[in-house]
Amino acid sequence: MSHLKPLIPGVRWCKTLLLAGGFAAAVAALCTTSAAAQPKAAPYRLGVSAMLTGPVSSFYAAQAEGLRVFFDQVNAAGGVDGHPVDVEFRDNRGDPATAAADAQTFIDGNTLTATLFSASNTVPGFAQAVTRAGVPTVNASWCYGPSVPGGGPKIAKSYFCAGFSPLANVLVFVGLFDKFAKTMGPHPHAAYAGTDAPGNVVAFTKMFIPMVEHHGWEKGGYLAAVPFSTTDYSPAARAIIGSGAQAVNVYCPADCTLQFVRALRAAGFKGPITAVLASSEPAFRALKDPELYLVVNTSLIAENKPVHQKIVDAAKRFHARASAGDLLDGWLVGMVIEKGLKTCGFPCTREKLMAIFNDNFTLDSQDAIDLIGGKISWTPSVHYLKVKAFRVVHWSTEKQQFVDFGAPITVEDPGLVFPKF
Repeated sequence: MSHLKPLIPGVRWCKTLLLAGGFAAAVAALCTTSAAAQPKAAPYRLGVSAMLTGPVSSFYAAQAEGLRVFFDQVNAAGGVDGHPVDVEFRDNRGDPATAAADAQTFIDGNTLTATLFSASNTVPGFAQAVTRAGVPTVNASWCYGPSVPGGGPKIAKSYFCAGFSPLANVLVFVGLFDKFAKTMGPHPHAAYAGTDAPGNVVAFTKMFIPMVEHHGWEKGGYLAAVPFSTTDYSPAARAIIGSGAQAVNVYCPADCTLQFVRALRAAGFKGPITAVLASSEPAFRALKDPELYLVVNTSLIAENKPVHQKIVDAAKRFHARASAGDLLDGWLVGMVIEKGLKTCGFPCTREKLMAIFNDNFTLDSQDAIDLIGGKISWTPSVHYLKVKAFRVVHWSTEKQQFVDFGAPITVEDPGLVFPKF
C-alpha cells in the first residue's frame, strides 16, 4: 500500500512517487484508493502519466501535484456539477515504453481524458497511442506534436496543449541574445546547455543556433548536452567556458538549469545566462544573479493575484508536496479540463469532449489571464497558445527582488516549423 494516500476521494496514485524538496515518498505496485467513502455520483475519469521519479523529475512531478491539488479542491467543493473527478496518476519515470504503456492502460480502462507531464522523449509513444484511440489529451508547458504544426503529419483532433512550442521560448532567447550582442563586438560566441533529450538537441541544432547565426553570432556555437543522470555539471561548465562562449542559453528542467547556472558561476563564467523560470522560483531567487535572465512561462506566485492566493490556500489545505509556485502548470491544465467537463455535462464521452475542445474552445477567466497573461483559445487547426506574451525577469541588487527586463515579448508561435535561412 502507498504511504501517500489520496486526500480527497476520487484521487488515486499509482506506482512510485518520489519527489525532491520535502516531497513525500511512496511505493505501490498498484493504484491505491482512499478508504473514505466515495461520493455516490458517478465520476469523470482522468488519467495522468507523469515523470514522478528519476533525475530532473521534480519539475514534472510538481505539474502533476498542481493538477492533484486543483481537483482535490474541486472534489471537496462537490465535484463538477456534483460528479467527482477520479484522477489516476502513473509514474512513467521518463521512460518512453512506460509512458506508452500508461496510455494503453488509460485506453483500456475507459478513461475519459488524459494528460502527460513528462520529458520530450516520452511524448511520441504516448501521443500516438491516445490519438489512435481518440482519447482527448491535454498537456502543459511545452507543446510537441501532434498538438502543434510541424510536430507530425497533421494536428491530431484529440491532442491539445495549454502551452506553446519550444520554438516560442527560443524566439525569446534569440531576442535576448540580440540585446547582448550589442556590447560584445562582432560575431560573439554562444553556447547552449541542456540535457541530451531529443527535444533539447533539436532545439539547439534546428532552432537556436541557426537563428543566432542569422543574427550575427559566430557560426556553430557550442552544445553542452548532458545525460539526465548527470550529477556533476562542472565538466560541462568548464567546457563551455573553454569554448569561448560569451553568453549561454540553458534549456532544460529547473533542476538541470539550477545545476548548470551554479556550475557556470563556480567555474568563473561572468557573462549573461538565459533560461526559463517554469518552477523552483525560490531557488532561482536565492541565486541573486543579475546576469541570469529568466523567461517567465507563467506568472510569478509572488505577484499574489487572486489566483495565486487560491493556489497557496489549496496547497496548504491539501498538503501539497511542492511549493505553491511550482503548481501553476498543473493548476492551469486542471482549469482547462474542468471547463471542458462542465461544458460536456454528465455522462460525457471522449467524442463529445474532443468536439468541445475543437469547437473554438476558450478559457478566458481572470484566473487564466492572471496565470499566463492571456486566454487559451483552440480551433480545429490550433491546439496550443499560438500567440503568447513572455516576460523576462532578472535579479535587481538594488531592490533585492526579480524585476522585468524590458517590456514583455509577444511571440506568434510557429509550432515546430523550423525557420530556414
